[in-house]
Amino acid sequence: MLCPRRRGACETECQDGIRIVRFAQPFEGRGRAGILIEYAFAALVIGWALSRELLKERVDVLHVVNPPDWIALAALLLRPLGAKLVFDLADLTPRLYQAKFARRDIAYRALCAINRAVLRRADLVITSNDDYRRIAIRLGRRRWRSKPTIAIHSYPEFVANRPSPRSPGPLRIGYLGILGAQDGVASLLQAVSILRAKTDLPEFELQVVGDGPEAASLRELSRGLGLQNCVKFLGFLEGEARDRTVAAFDIAVACDPLNRFTRRISLNKIFAYSGLGLPIVATPLPGTRRLMGDAAQYTSNDTAQALADELEAMLRSDVRRLAFAQKARDRASRQFSWAKEAEAYVAAVENLADPLTRPAPRSPAPPDSHPGPGTSVPAPPSTG
Repeated sequence: MLCPRRRGACETECQDGIRIVRFAQPFEGRGRAGILIEYAFAALVIGWALSRELLKERVDVLHVVNPPDWIALAALLLRPLGAKLVFDLADLTPRLYQAKFARRDIAYRALCAINRAVLRRADLVITSNDDYRRIAIRLGRRRWRSKPTIAIHSYPEFVANRPSPRSPGPLRIGYLGILGAQDGVASLLQAVSILRAKTDLPEFELQVVGDGPEAASLRELSRGLGLQNCVKFLGFLEGEARDRTVAAFDIAVACDPLNRFTRRISLNKIFAYSGLGLPIVATPLPGTRRLMGDAAQYTSNDTAQALADELEAMLRSDVRRLAFAQKARDRASRQFSWAKEAEAYVAAVENLADPLTRPAPRSPAPPDSHPGPGTSVPAPPSTG
């Protein structure tokens, strides 16, 4: 597996039988020019790393996760070598671009063209929800091409109980996710500023778990709003450290604004929050409503004031928080099964790779004959 290397991570390692190779990612781009430079650099580094791996062993199936989509175009160059392409549609890149920059210019049209080209040529497309699956089938004309397209949800592997009793100190409002211009964290900081003006609320703080291109500007906004003493930016966490920190939230927030991009997304943070049994305050995205039903508290709109209103209601009532925590835990237990998703995912990839890895049928030996000395049965080729 090839992936970006974060500070402190080793360059290569093996986890659960999977060899992981991490490549350098010196910066995250801001603005259109910065993102183009970032992605161009990443394409060069990934291309070099992939070339090194191809020299070591054959690759039968190449699994590419977007964005950016154009990395998958390079994977299509391996077709003459017999490699199949699995395209993991994590985001609708053109709509993400529009959400970030509020424009549909030549770059937007180029992203649309690349997205359609990859969807039409991939041997298997995996999407993060059923809405994306329908869009992928339509844009890629995949029903007409009889190519498989499946939806795999990023459900948590298990449902954990929150620590009990809770740690002493102020109530913790928590956010887990990317710190990008399109993720609504600026509105969350403004909502916290509104709440700080109310002197009769229980003591609270905001903990932000995550990193991204807007991290520096969000810290600056926090200082400008005078929130230094009640907002903690904890940076990127993973594994047990992340789960332990998020599990200690008293209120979990999904603050993504409503736009053309977010109308179709399923937020991974919602799966994490509900799997840990946290009371959730969320903006009214259609995907979140479909996932959670009445097991989350929704704001009336995506403004800072609406977010502050629902957070205030949660802060003021222990009973309310406990009720929504139980609803979230029950919802995750009943409907979010990673075991079923993993089974469907493995079956789809194995079905794609099967013709490549199945040994060729051997002609039946004539009667009373047997292989002579030194004859060996061909072994199936190894998969990459």
